Amino acid sequence: MPSLDIEREKGRNTMNKRNLTITLCAVFFFTFIPPSRAEKKLNILVYPFTNAGPNDYAWIAAGMTDTVIADLGKIREITVISERERRTVMKEIELVQSGAVRDSDVARVGTLTGAHAIFTGSYYVAGKKLRVITKLIDVEKGTIDRAGKVDGTLDDLISLQDRIVLDLLADTEKTSIGKVRPPKISEESRKRVTAQRKTDPKAFELYSRGLTVHDTEPLKALDYYKNALRADPDYFDAANRLIILLTELNRFPEAAKLLERTEKSFRDAGEENTLNYAVLLTNAGLLHRLRGNIAGARDYYGRAEELYISLKFDDTADYAALLGDIGQLYWDRNDLDRALEYYEKARALRLRLGLENSREYAELMNNMGLVHWSRKQYDLALRHYAMGQNIMETMKLRRTKRYASLMNNIGLTYWSQDDHVNALAYYEKAGEVWEALGMETTADYATLMFNMGVLYHKKRNDPCRGAEFMDRCRAIMKKINHADAESYNTYYGIVKKACDRR
Repeated sequence: MPSLDIEREKGRNTMNKRNLTITLCAVFFFTFIPPSRAEKKLNILVYPFTNAGPNDYAWIAAGMTDTVIADLGKIREITVISERERRTVMKEIELVQSGAVRDSDVARVGTLTGAHAIFTGSYYVAGKKLRVITKLIDVEKGTIDRAGKVDGTLDDLISLQDRIVLDLLADTEKTSIGKVRPPKISEESRKRVTAQRKTDPKAFELYSRGLTVHDTEPLKALDYYKNALRADPDYFDAANRLIILLTELNRFPEAAKLLERTEKSFRDAGEENTLNYAVLLTNAGLLHRLRGNIAGARDYYGRAEELYISLKFDDTADYAALLGDIGQLYWDRNDLDRALEYYEKARALRLRLGLENSREYAELMNNMGLVHWSRKQYDLALRHYAMGQNIMETMKLRRTKRYASLMNNIGLTYWSQDDHVNALAYYEKAGEVWEALGMETTADYATLMFNMGVLYHKKRNDPCRGAEFMDRCRAIMKKINHADAESYNTYYGIVKKACDRR
């Protein structure tokens, strides 16, 4: 049975933190942070290319986008926004406007991810010929800064993508987007794009088709990824994406076996000192964390951290994400000092990269607030929550799950300060968002009902009103077969008896 303080423990899990692969500030700002004009790298978001030709070639869009992101991730002189972050932001925009993301929202996606520029375009297939039209968009102005054209053939698709990236790099050296210095791309960086292993064309098509249905039809995506690996057993991207999907589906033993085989392939090929291996180690850390193998997760995360540093890629968005993941691991272990240490490292790096006005930065502020709350540093918790809240509200992200979770966490902090008036106000804000999103049958919403029930029972001496909220909580938990459903039912009985005695 939950104790009277269970709402505090449940509050630890109300924030939807980073899935695949989420500190004490000397000064706190409570408004949207104006971008610094310091010498920062150009932040680029790759937005999915559009198929302007036959639908038979729609699969090229996902594969081309993935390849360009991967290639740009090997360039030290720029920062590329991860595909995971773009997808997360797009899902939140869809929730806000109750529909698919429109073309007019592209610049907004860039703003929410902290990008200075968006690289996107379209392609057309006619027979065996392939034409790609590229655009480099200035996020702040919402205008096209550069445009280009690359012609090739379907048989030449793999190397054509390298040409697209090299042309983009040349364009970035001539631009003044985002009021940051134009990057000076080294010859070493250019060679990383062209020197990488070339994938079997059929395997690339299968992999790309898997990417297309990864979110909507995950089981079909599994088959595509597996078939891509059969066509090209050393295809790292397919193996890595398959590990991610198996982890998302909680098929941990299968993911662990594939991870073991993939690690062996890297060792056999002598490619353990590469960025691809760092990515694999990071995803392995997440796999072990979700399996509950904390020691294994820390080992993989630690090796990834060391590799990023040795490769001198410890000033990238991917490295900042890794630091946040390690902070989350220590949070899971209730090692609050170490969690705060890594969250602070992630915060400092995101500031240096000019990513302080992004959705991920707002989430980081929430995570840091949770740590301070756990340490009973309630004023510090509220300050971090306020920074996250102001970023999200400035970006018009009130109607999102993360905003609802943030409101719940603020309410919980006021509850901890015995300020039940503000606690109730923020709980109600959280409830309004979850209800607007149609999430009244989720564990998060049920936990909120429990928190409100405890508040009315213990703080307002109104067990009857408290029992109403408890009743809603237990009904939801029973409906979703929650593991603690019986405990919530028992707690409802206690509050209901208190009401009946009045």
